[in-house]
This record gives sequence, structure tokens and C-alpha cells, in this order.
Amino acid sequence: MPVKRVSGVGWTLVAALLVVAVTVSPVVVAANGVEVRAVDHGGPGVVATENGRPYVASWQPSTVSVTVAGDGNDTEVCLQTDRDDGSTMLLGCEPLGSEGANATGERRVGFEFAAWPANATGERTVTAVVRPGDGGEPVAQASRGVTVLAPAGDADGDNLGNRDELGRGTDVLVADTDTDGVPDGAEVNRYETDPTSTDTDGDDLSDGVEINEQGSNPTETDTDGDGLDDGAEVTTA
Repeated sequence: MPVKRVSGVGWTLVAALLVVAVTVSPVVVAANGVEVRAVDHGGPGVVATENGRPYVASWQPSTVSVTVAGDGNDTEVCLQTDRDDGSTMLLGCEPLGSEGANATGERRVGFEFAAWPANATGERTVTAVVRPGDGGEPVAQASRGVTVLAPAGDADGDNLGNRDELGRGTDVLVADTDTDGVPDGAEVNRYETDPTSTDTDGDDLSDGVEINEQGSNPTETDTDGDGLDDGAEVTTA
């Protein structure tokens, strides 16, 4: 689903499709049956999911969709996350309203942002709180864990930054995307090989074998220039 860009780090109401859905916890249900059933992350900013936990690229647009059941008239949904010092950062509030409920009585409120706050990257908890529109005490809430990736961070420790990995098409959570035995960062920064291909030069000898075992050039089909491809030399030796 294409996501509309917004200026700044403002939040706006959107009709967001469910992209990453898992059970949220804990869930607090009000006496009138109001319940937050899901807090879902979506949009191009969600670059990976591991064990149900979304990984969001902080510099890309993404959405958070909150599903609420029960009689939530005259209430609003507020989204918040935690800061490093333990305090709470308010991300935005939207009225729940009385229209738009589905057949099971659920309504969805969407929040959209162009970028995640720069001071809220890393492992975070996003909490959706339903409260009266006049600012009274919360009537329901639920939380969802999320990992927000900083552009210059290195989630998989392969010496290739998160933004660089996404731009190259490598896996931001896997140190050796093509499983050839050479970490992505080394392929890009040292050997100038393709971290998404096991055999950059196409000589039927993997980059890992050339670098770690044979000492041949993984970007040259015929390292010694004798007219035989490196792969043929090894297999016929």
C-alpha cells in the first residue's frame, strides 16, 4: 500500500491496512467493553519482522494502526512511546468517533509519520491509550514492542550501516546475506564483491571460497590470466 508522505514528524489520521499483526500485551479492558485489540505497524518503513516484532527504518515513512472494540464514543486514541530516560513521548492523538465500525464492532484509527523521532530509536514500546475526549483517565490500552533502526546503526553487526543495507538490498538482520562466508560489510568495503550474490565474477567459485580458501580474486574470472577460469582450475586440479 502506498503511504502518503507528511511533512515533519506530524501524525495524521489515515485508513491504514493491517500489515504486521500480532497479539498485543498487556490489554486493559474498560467496564463498558472498550478494548484495544491490535497495534500494527505498516508501510515501507517496516523492513523486517522477527518473532512477530517489527523492525522500522526510522528515516522511512510508516504507519501505526490501532484497532479498538466496544463503545468508544466520545473517546480518543493516543499513541505514545518510551524515551531512554523512562519518560513518555506522546506521538499523537486522534478521535475514535462512532462511525466506521466493522461487523464485529471494531474500529481502526491510523497514525502516519514521515520519520520516527530521532531520539526514539532502538528497542521501544509503543502504547495505544483510549481515553475520554475531555482528557479523563484512560479506559483501555495495549502495548507493542518495536525495534526502530537508526540510519547509521548496524543491526546485524556486519560493518554495513542500516541505511546502506536497505539501499543495496541486503538483509538488515543477517550479517552474511548471500551466505557465502563473507560478511556483507567486508564484501562492500574491502573486497568490492556483491553481497547479494555468492559468485560475483561468475567463475563457478563462490566469493567465500575464493577469499577464504583459494586466495583468488573474487571479482576476476581468471585471476592468473592463464586462460582458465578460477572455478575450472580448482575443480580440475
